[in-house]
Amino acid sequence: MKNNGTKLYNVIFPLWMLLIFPQTWPVVAPANFIIDFAVVYFTMKKLGVKQPKEKTNKVILKVWLRGFTGDLAGGAFMFISSFFSANNWWYQNVARHVYNPFRSIYAFLWTSACVLISAVAIYWLNKIYCFNSSDLEEAHIRKVSFALAIFTAPYIFLLPTSWFL
Repeated sequence: MKNNGTKLYNVIFPLWMLLIFPQTWPVVAPANFIIDFAVVYFTMKKLGVKQPKEKTNKVILKVWLRGFTGDLAGGAFMFISSFFSANNWWYQNVARHVYNPFRSIYAFLWTSACVLISAVAIYWLNKIYCFNSSDLEEAHIRKVSFALAIFTAPYIFLLPTSWFL
């Protein structure tokens, strides 16, 4: 396999790229797991949670899977933008530029909103489903969920698709 210098940072790697290039799963999935583990572990450690490694081990699988779900939420909104007619303002200013959002301020704003949607989904999915059975304090649950939302949001949505194809 030839290395062309392109690095695929999975923290921000969109699921649709995994569907187009299934050969990336063996790299993206474990890397995403490691990043999620690091965010949870170091956030707990910074918050002074006792036994952060053990507590991270208990939730990491759920956190990892919910992260992909959160990315899918923002990706769905990006995908929805392509359903508009070629004759209207939305298509001309947003939908046709969503794969390179720097061509239009409107596409950039829409794509940024999709990243935000993913971040919010990641926060709530982690807060409600991943840490609900943990013995963490509510304040720690909110902070760890917030750290996951900030550090694992799919920022790659903002990069032009042509960089990957």
